[in-house]
Amino acid sequence: MEYARLNALKLALAAGIYCAFVFFAATLLALLKVGGLVEFAQTLERYYGSWGYSVTPKGLMVGILYGFQEGFMHFGLFALLYNRLLGTQRTS
Repeated sequence: MEYARLNALKLALAAGIYCAFVFFAATLLALLKVGGLVEFAQTLERYYGSWGYSVTPKGLMVGILYGFQEGFMHFGLFALLYNRLLGTQRTS
């Protein structure tokens, strides 16, 4: 069975944009005191606070950068590893 390879750069960019949006939306909605997102944004602050992230207007921009970085790196590495493992498949 032949499996499709992933375009690592396109997947990494898409994931980076998505994660940046999630960080931005979570921070914005936490600033507006919406539901359970305050606790979620505080969890983000716990992990990224030492690098400048906070639940503030400035934190919106910092969150976009960290969200993009996390999504790009993790999903890009996933795609590279996936493609690498496909290359080691044996054909029957």
